[in-house]
Amino acid sequence: MERIQVNLPYRPHKYQEEVHNAKEQFRVLCCTRRFGKSTLALVEAFLFAVSNPKSTIYIVCPTFGQAKRIYWRDRRMLATYIPKEIREQDNETEAFVVLWNGSSINFVGSENADVLPGIKIDFLILDEAAYIDEDVWQIVSPALSPSARVLFLSTPRGDNWFKTVYEQGEKGSSHKLSDWRSFRYRGQQIIDLHHPGMDLTQKKLDE
Repeated sequence: MERIQVNLPYRPHKYQEEVHNAKEQFRVLCCTRRFGKSTLALVEAFLFAVSNPKSTIYIVCPTFGQAKRIYWRDRRMLATYIPKEIREQDNETEAFVVLWNGSSINFVGSENADVLPGIKIDFLILDEAAYIDEDVWQIVSPALSPSARVLFLSTPRGDNWFKTVYEQGEKGSSHKLSDWRSFRYRGQQIIDLHHPGMDLTQKKLDE
């Protein structure tokens, strides 16, 4: 197979690096907006696809419209993090990309999740998982290959199934499972990344 070298213009911040470097099979990221979780998700999908020829990756969003808007219609995302020169095929209507090594990255909405159990998935990413019905995870999980990796990403949404999943990877939790790891980054941490020294609490008091 032809070797292709690609340099991505991606410089992860320190919290993104923590997620990227985690080796657990199941990772859960709970964070506020402006973390860059969709960028992280696409880079994760790309790196897995390149490192595992003929692998199948699915990124599931709450709706197909969201999946296309976030990952597909923003051509900067696709062009930057899945360079055209390594794509063997791309299909805008069905929102999938096939790379030169046979790996595919597929973007779907949770309303179409019922078609996934018949597909072997090697890497599953649930973007904004807290806004996806729990039934979707129950439907999709049987499609995972035995060694499949899973990445749950979401902004928090109260006491729902994503919170339960988060606790399965939370250090010190009574619900902690082996080979799971959870990450949580709060608003002030993200503010400090983009605006060092700004106090989010003080800003609210001043408004």
